Amino acid sequence: MLASLKEWPVKMVTNTAEEQEWNARLLDTRMMLSSIKKHAHSSDSAVACQFEGQPVGLALISVSGELEAHEDLDHSKGVVVDYLVTHPGTTGVGGALIEQIVNTSNESGLEGRVQLSQVSTSGKAAYLALGFVEEGGLKMTLTPSAEHNQDRWTQQDGQWRLKKYASKPLLAT
Repeated sequence: MLASLKEWPVKMVTNTAEEQEWNARLLDTRMMLSSIKKHAHSSDSAVACQFEGQPVGLALISVSGELEAHEDLDHSKGVVVDYLVTHPGTTGVGGALIEQIVNTSNESGLEGRVQLSQVSTSGKAAYLALGFVEEGGLKMTLTPSAEHNQDRWTQQDGQWRLKKYASKPLLAT
Protein backbone atom coordinates (compact mmCIF):
# COMPACT_ATOMS: atom_id res chain seq x y z
CA MET A 1 0.00 0.00 0.00
CA LEU A 2 1.31 3.46 -0.88
CA ALA A 3 0.69 4.74 2.64
CA SER A 4 3.50 2.47 3.85
CA LEU A 5 5.97 5.00 2.40
CA LYS A 6 5.30 6.99 5.55
CA GLU A 7 7.19 4.33 7.48
CA TRP A 8 10.32 4.54 5.34
CA PRO A 9 13.33 5.96 7.14
CA VAL A 10 14.58 9.31 5.95
CA LYS A 11 18.23 9.93 6.72
CA MET A 12 18.62 13.66 7.08
CA VAL A 13 22.38 13.35 7.61
CA THR A 14 23.85 12.88 4.16
CA ASN A 15 27.34 11.85 3.32
CA THR A 16 27.11 11.29 -0.40
CA ALA A 17 25.39 12.81 -3.41
CA GLU A 18 23.53 9.51 -3.83
CA GLU A 19 22.07 9.76 -0.32
CA GLN A 20 21.08 13.36 -0.93
CA GLU A 21 19.33 12.40 -4.18
CA TRP A 22 17.52 9.50 -2.47
CA ASN A 23 16.34 11.76 0.36
CA ALA A 24 15.09 14.38 -2.10
CA ARG A 25 13.15 11.75 -4.10
CA LEU A 26 11.66 10.27 -0.93
CA LEU A 27 10.55 13.68 0.33
CA ASP A 28 9.06 14.54 -3.10
CA THR A 29 7.16 11.23 -3.00
CA ARG A 30 5.83 11.91 0.49
CA MET A 31 4.69 15.40 -0.56
CA MET A 32 2.95 14.07 -3.66
CA LEU A 33 1.20 11.27 -1.74
CA SER A 34 -0.10 13.82 0.73
CA SER A 35 -1.51 15.92 -2.13
CA ILE A 36 -3.08 12.86 -3.78
CA LYS A 37 -4.77 11.91 -0.53
CA LYS A 38 -6.32 15.39 -0.27
CA HIS A 39 -7.45 15.70 -3.91
CA ALA A 40 -8.11 12.17 -5.21
CA HIS A 41 -11.87 12.73 -5.29
CA SER A 42 -11.45 15.64 -7.75
CA SER A 43 -9.84 13.68 -10.58
CA ASP A 44 -11.71 11.87 -13.35
CA SER A 45 -9.55 8.76 -13.45
CA ALA A 46 -6.53 7.00 -12.01
CA VAL A 47 -3.75 5.06 -13.72
CA ALA A 48 -1.66 2.73 -11.57
CA CYS A 49 1.42 0.62 -12.14
CA GLN A 50 2.31 -2.45 -10.09
CA PHE A 51 5.39 -4.59 -9.81
CA GLU A 52 4.94 -8.08 -8.41
CA GLY A 53 1.59 -7.05 -6.97
CA GLN A 54 2.91 -3.94 -5.23
CA PRO A 55 2.05 -0.40 -6.37
CA VAL A 56 5.03 1.48 -7.74
CA GLY A 57 3.28 4.34 -9.51
CA LEU A 58 0.02 6.25 -9.56
CA ALA A 59 -1.33 9.09 -11.68
CA LEU A 60 -4.59 10.97 -11.24
CA ILE A 61 -5.87 12.57 -14.45
CA SER A 62 -8.69 14.86 -15.53
CA VAL A 63 -10.35 15.31 -18.87
CA SER A 64 -13.25 17.50 -17.72
CA GLY A 65 -11.30 20.37 -16.18
CA GLU A 66 -13.02 20.43 -12.82
CA LEU A 67 -9.92 20.32 -10.58
CA GLU A 68 -9.39 23.80 -9.16
CA ALA A 69 -5.64 23.30 -8.76
CA HIS A 70 -5.21 23.35 -12.55
CA GLU A 71 -7.35 26.28 -13.65
CA ASP A 72 -4.35 27.48 -15.70
CA LEU A 73 -4.46 24.41 -17.97
CA ASP A 74 -6.85 24.21 -20.94
CA HIS A 75 -8.52 20.80 -20.81
CA SER A 76 -9.68 21.14 -24.42
CA LYS A 77 -5.99 20.89 -25.40
CA GLY A 78 -5.22 17.62 -23.64
CA VAL A 79 -5.72 15.36 -20.68
CA VAL A 80 -4.35 16.98 -17.53
CA VAL A 81 -2.13 15.05 -15.15
CA ASP A 82 -3.37 16.21 -11.76
CA TYR A 83 -0.81 14.18 -9.81
CA LEU A 84 1.82 11.62 -10.71
CA VAL A 85 3.95 9.79 -8.17
CA THR A 86 6.32 6.86 -8.52
CA HIS A 87 8.20 4.76 -6.03
CA PRO A 88 11.48 6.62 -5.48
CA GLY A 89 13.52 3.47 -6.07
CA THR A 90 12.18 2.79 -9.58
CA THR A 91 12.99 3.92 -13.09
CA GLY A 92 10.69 3.84 -16.10
CA VAL A 93 7.44 3.79 -14.13
CA GLY A 94 6.64 7.43 -14.89
CA GLY A 95 7.15 6.80 -18.61
CA ALA A 96 4.84 3.79 -18.51
CA LEU A 97 2.17 5.88 -16.76
CA ILE A 98 2.55 8.75 -19.25
CA GLU A 99 2.25 6.28 -22.13
CA GLN A 100 -1.11 5.11 -20.78
CA ILE A 101 -2.26 8.70 -20.19
CA VAL A 102 -1.36 9.60 -23.79
CA ASN A 103 -3.61 6.75 -24.96
CA THR A 104 -6.42 7.91 -22.68
CA SER A 105 -6.08 11.35 -24.28
CA ASN A 106 -6.16 9.77 -27.73
CA GLU A 107 -9.32 7.78 -26.87
CA SER A 108 -10.90 11.03 -25.61
CA GLY A 109 -10.40 12.68 -29.00
CA LEU A 110 -7.51 14.87 -27.79
CA GLU A 111 -4.91 13.35 -30.15
CA GLY A 112 -2.74 12.06 -27.32
CA ARG A 113 -1.99 15.51 -25.93
CA VAL A 114 -1.14 15.67 -22.22
CA GLN A 115 -0.60 18.69 -19.97
CA LEU A 116 0.79 19.03 -16.47
CA SER A 117 2.11 21.55 -14.03
CA GLN A 118 5.48 20.28 -12.96
CA VAL A 119 5.64 20.17 -9.17
CA SER A 120 9.14 18.89 -8.56
CA THR A 121 12.24 20.23 -10.25
CA SER A 122 13.69 16.72 -10.12
CA GLY A 123 10.95 15.55 -12.50
CA LYS A 124 11.61 18.21 -15.14
CA ALA A 125 14.40 16.29 -16.91
CA ALA A 126 12.25 13.14 -17.00
CA TYR A 127 9.32 15.02 -18.56
CA LEU A 128 11.58 16.67 -21.13
CA ALA A 129 13.04 13.24 -22.01
CA LEU A 130 9.50 11.98 -22.65
CA GLY A 131 8.92 14.81 -25.13
CA PHE A 132 7.13 17.40 -23.00
CA VAL A 133 7.86 21.03 -23.84
CA GLU A 134 7.80 23.92 -21.42
CA GLU A 135 4.91 26.32 -21.93
CA GLY A 136 5.95 28.92 -19.39
CA GLY A 137 6.16 28.75 -15.62
CA LEU A 138 5.76 25.15 -14.53
CA LYS A 139 3.30 24.22 -17.31
CA MET A 140 4.44 21.48 -19.72
CA THR A 141 2.67 19.91 -22.70
CA LEU A 142 3.25 16.66 -24.57
CA THR A 143 2.08 16.09 -28.14
CA PRO A 144 3.34 12.67 -29.22
CA SER A 145 2.76 13.41 -32.92
CA ALA A 146 4.87 16.59 -32.84
CA GLU A 147 7.87 16.64 -35.14
CA HIS A 148 10.33 16.87 -32.24
CA ASN A 149 8.84 13.63 -30.82
CA GLN A 150 9.26 11.44 -33.92
CA ASP A 151 12.32 9.82 -32.35
CA ARG A 152 10.47 9.18 -29.04
CA TRP A 153 6.90 8.18 -29.91
CA THR A 154 5.30 5.80 -32.42
CA GLN A 155 1.88 4.32 -33.04
CA GLN A 156 1.37 0.56 -32.91
CA ASP A 157 -2.06 -0.95 -33.53
CA GLY A 158 -3.73 2.41 -32.85
CA GLN A 159 -1.91 2.94 -29.54
CA TRP A 160 0.76 5.53 -28.82
CA ARG A 161 3.96 3.94 -27.58
CA LEU A 162 7.25 5.29 -26.39
CA LYS A 163 9.76 3.77 -28.77
CA LYS A 164 11.96 2.67 -25.88
CA TYR A 165 9.04 0.64 -24.45
CA ALA A 166 7.55 -0.55 -27.75
CA SER A 167 8.73 -4.14 -27.27
CA LYS A 168 7.15 -4.33 -23.79
CA PRO A 169 3.45 -4.89 -23.06
CA LEU A 170 1.31 -1.78 -22.73
CA LEU A 171 0.54 -0.91 -19.11
CA ALA A 172 -2.78 -2.45 -18.10
CA THR A 173 -5.07 -0.21 -16.06
